Formats: sequence, structure tokens, C-alpha cells
Amino acid sequence: MGADIYLYDKRREDLEARIKEWLEEPTYDGIMARLLGRFGDREERSIVHIWQGGIDKTSKALAKEYQELEQTHYFRDSYNESNLFWRMGLSWWALLEEGSIDENGIANAETVQRLLDEYNQLHERVLSKEATTAWFAGEVEKGTHFDPDEGPDDWVKYFQEKGKEFAEFCQRTLDNNGYWECSV
Repeated sequence: MGADIYLYDKRREDLEARIKEWLEEPTYDGIMARLLGRFGDREERSIVHIWQGGIDKTSKALAKEYQELEQTHYFRDSYNESNLFWRMGLSWWALLEEGSIDENGIANAETVQRLLDEYNQLHERVLSKEATTAWFAGEVEKGTHFDPDEGPDDWVKYFQEKGKEFAEFCQRTLDNNGYWECSV
């Protein structure tokens, strides 16, 4: 479980429109039916086909584009010791309760800007090597189970990279006049 955040902007909207067009595209039963404009039995098409890599030339191209988009338009903050928001003293659920994420799971640009500002104010202090090392020691003392091959330096690197990824995600949203669809 975790917070799944999707950036919606013109690029995603265009891709989703083309996926919808493919899903609703009529299919023909053979060359003569195509020439005569007669539709045969409609083959079953689903968004799952896109998620699984496509079933024809068009859907394979859409699937590839969808996978590339997810690299820049999706952010996940897992509900475990790796949660960036918890590490920074923030809460995705609090954003819901205060209305910063509306009842449809939408966070507008104003909310994104506020979160980026909060991140910029907190990250040096909260995600520093010293602070993360102290956090790690406290978690070990509380009995939190960590991979035995991971030490505080691994978590320093993780949180600094995750924080940078979050800040870039926020900035990309703002630069693209986008908004978030959140599943928290």
C-alpha cells in the first residue's frame, strides 16, 4: 500500500484520448468486410492490453508510450519505513482531511506548489545525512526490521534520491500546467 500520484497534463490527456480511440475502434471481419464497411464481431479490447504491452501494432506503440510516460508522470510513496512524507513529518491522509486533495482525489497546482515549498523548507534538515542516520538508529532501537545488508548510508542515499524525485515531479507538474490524481 502507498500513495500513488499520477501527473495529469496535456501529454497524458493526449495519450489517454488515443488509448480510448483504440479501445473504441471498430474492427472488421476480413478484407471484403473492410472494403464494404461491414463490421464483424468486435474483438475484446481492454486497457489491460495496454498495461500488458499491446496486442497489435497500434496498441504496442501506445503501450510503449504509456510505459515511458509512467517514468515521469507517476510517483509512489509506499506506506512503510521508506515513506518520504512520513520521514518529513507530513501525511498524505492529512492532505485528504484538510481538502488539499479533493473528494475525487485531485490535487491542484496550488497544492503541488505548497508541497514543493514545504519540501524545499524541510529537506536539508530532515533528509540530511545526520538526521537520517539518527532516524535509522531510532528505528532500529524501536525494532523496525531492515534488510541486514542495508545501513544508514543506504537510507541517506534513498531518501535524498526520493526527495529529489519528488521535487522534480512537483516542478514538472507546475511547468506543464498539470494537476495530480491521487490514490492515497
